Amino acid sequence: MPASLVQERRLLQVDTPLGPNAVVLRAIRGREAISEIYQVELELASDNFQIDSTSLIAKPVSVTILLDEDHERYISGYINRFSLEATTDRYARYRASVVPWLWFLTRTTDCAIYQNKTVPEIVEAVFKKYGFSDFSFKLQATYSEREYCVQYRETAFQFVSRLLEEEGICYFFEHTQTKHTLILADNSSAHQPSSLEPEVQWQPGSGSGFSRSENYIQDWVRVLGVRSTQWAQADFNFEKPRFHLMSTVPGLSRLPVPPFELYDYPGRFDAQDRGEDLTRMRMEEEESVIDVIHGRSACRGFIPGFTFKVKDHFRRDQNGAYLLTALEYEAEQGSLYAGDLGAEERYQNRFTAIPRATPLRPPRVTPKPYIRGPQTAFVTGPSGEELYVDQYGRVKVHFHWDRYGQYDDKSSCWIRVSQTIAGKGWGSVQLPRVGQEVIVEFLEGDPDRPLITGRVYNAEQTTPYDLPAQKTKTTLKTLSYPHGGGFNELRFEDKKDQEQVFIFGQKDLDLRIQKVAREYVGVDRHQITDQDLFEKISRDHHNDTERDSIHTIGRDDHCSISGKAAYSVSDSYSLKIGGTAGYQYGSDLAISVGGNLSINASGQVAISAGTGLTIKVGGNHVTIDPSGVTIVGTITKINSGGSPFSPSSPNLVNPLTAGKALLADTSIPGSESFNTQIAAMNAAQLANLAALAAPTHDPDSDKNKKKTAWVEVELVDENGKPAGGTAYRVTLPDGSVSSGSLDEKGFARIDGIDPGSVKITFPDYDKDAWEPN
Repeated sequence: MPASLVQERRLLQVDTPLGPNAVVLRAIRGREAISEIYQVELELASDNFQIDSTSLIAKPVSVTILLDEDHERYISGYINRFSLEATTDRYARYRASVVPWLWFLTRTTDCAIYQNKTVPEIVEAVFKKYGFSDFSFKLQATYSEREYCVQYRETAFQFVSRLLEEEGICYFFEHTQTKHTLILADNSSAHQPSSLEPEVQWQPGSGSGFSRSENYIQDWVRVLGVRSTQWAQADFNFEKPRFHLMSTVPGLSRLPVPPFELYDYPGRFDAQDRGEDLTRMRMEEEESVIDVIHGRSACRGFIPGFTFKVKDHFRRDQNGAYLLTALEYEAEQGSLYAGDLGAEERYQNRFTAIPRATPLRPPRVTPKPYIRGPQTAFVTGPSGEELYVDQYGRVKVHFHWDRYGQYDDKSSCWIRVSQTIAGKGWGSVQLPRVGQEVIVEFLEGDPDRPLITGRVYNAEQTTPYDLPAQKTKTTLKTLSYPHGGGFNELRFEDKKDQEQVFIFGQKDLDLRIQKVAREYVGVDRHQITDQDLFEKISRDHHNDTERDSIHTIGRDDHCSISGKAAYSVSDSYSLKIGGTAGYQYGSDLAISVGGNLSINASGQVAISAGTGLTIKVGGNHVTIDPSGVTIVGTITKINSGGSPFSPSSPNLVNPLTAGKALLADTSIPGSESFNTQIAAMNAAQLANLAALAAPTHDPDSDKNKKKTAWVEVELVDENGKPAGGTAYRVTLPDGSVSSGSLDEKGFARIDGIDPGSVKITFPDYDKDAWEPN
């Protein structure tokens, strides 16, 4: 009967899901180090030539290295690679690679955002995200929350590693026969003495090949190196722009070396105390490798992350406690078969250690992702909000690569927005709205430091005017907040012979010039005011009209002059009054006529004087006064003489009709963003725009004089009192519009209209503020 493969009480043993002795260890080779994923290569033998690789791949396995009859060292992990290497006539040779559970994090990449969490909290969240719980924090420091921390196109292992390296947290593994635990540490007390090799003897140059009995250190090389003596780094906090964030930490080493400083920017801190902590960690990282031991031994109980003591070195300063930081080892089984227990077994390792008193900080070997070039993102905010900013005009965004965000106010940190001008209380402010697509760049390429530098259109967020048809238009157009429906706009049309500057205000326009305002219009100027026009001039009003001045007043003309009034008419002067005219002069009235003076009354003419009335022609006159009537003339004729002069009728000139002002160009509002509650322009707003473009009703025009239909408007308040002065707008059956203000009785009448229905609105009131009666 052939001998069977066995491993009991051998130097090397392996426990797999296949069961006892299904495979046995021929040899191992591995590397373990602080803040590294360990990897152990297993050379296996089995009398089963048909092992199914799927029964072992990604399955747990445990390796046992025998120290003595009472102590064993375990290495547990998962098989991440398994292969059939060769066969003999007695057994098959297999190879397996064993790694910790942490290795699986190298197999997954992601883009994710963590907000307002410390690094330990982020690391724990990542581990639990992938279902791992065999880890333990042995931390003493207090860690600051990171407002915004991004995993960007990197493996979960890379993400966790660089965060730990940035915060000065190292990790190592504790092994049992059934599992391994990841230990995360930031202090020397977390590194306990090894229970397997607490004290090791130095025996240089002895032994023949590291057999099981040769458990000592053979080679011991201690290396001192020159490192930088000081760390300094700076950063900038926009909330404290005048405060220079600068931190400098000298090293603790007393080696006699020249001073050399390491300086870096940005230090990635926004407060001075945070900068001091990070700079101290950078200095400790630098000094971690000043004093390093490289050695060779057969100490099978060496485990990185644990300490040991050296004894019996010929130099007393070499004896003492050390922290094992790295270990590379290999071991061979003497024989695979029962009955060959006396065959030679071999184990040896090479190790690296530092004095236990040296603060250990992991080297920053994991690069931070660097975002080359800009990205775009959507502006976000709380549900139903269209414009969401803070006191600095910052907004939040949802990046296209973020598959976890909910397009809300938690999608990102607050992000500053570049403006055209940014002064102290002056400059430009253009705030991106929720749903708009913005251009985001990153300071120093850092995913954690976004900055919005621009905005772009897309198929949902389209341009205000169709392109390329309206390519000659340049515009700045806004949207009323909230719910849209209105806008303000400054637009330039550059099309040849159609050049135009267009300004639209949804409500008010306030213009204030501290000194002189000058305006030049090359041709005509048209002005339409739907309601009242108010002007106040503190001093003189000069109006130089080189041709006609034509005014048409629909109702009354009132003029009050506190001083003098002087009029000079070079040609004829016509005054036609349809009703009664009254003149009252506080003092004298003198009328001088270069030709004839005619007074023609269809009725009576009454002239009344308090003290006297004189009619004088040449040397003749008639005087009437309280004393009587005096007639003085060369000849006085009664009922004789020639015919009296007949008064001539006035040759009145009809006033010209004022030309109609042309309506200004118009536009329509844009729409709200696609991912907010879309409020379409309501019918009333559309009607108002249509009314702006509609023709104005003229009851005195030739076509309307013959129309007999009319409409009256009367408005009272809730107490039944007239709402005088209220603006009204009436859309008539022919589409024209009559508008104005109600009189003091709250009344208006429009004549000369077509029969049919009309639409009455009051622009100052919304649709719920009044009702028809």
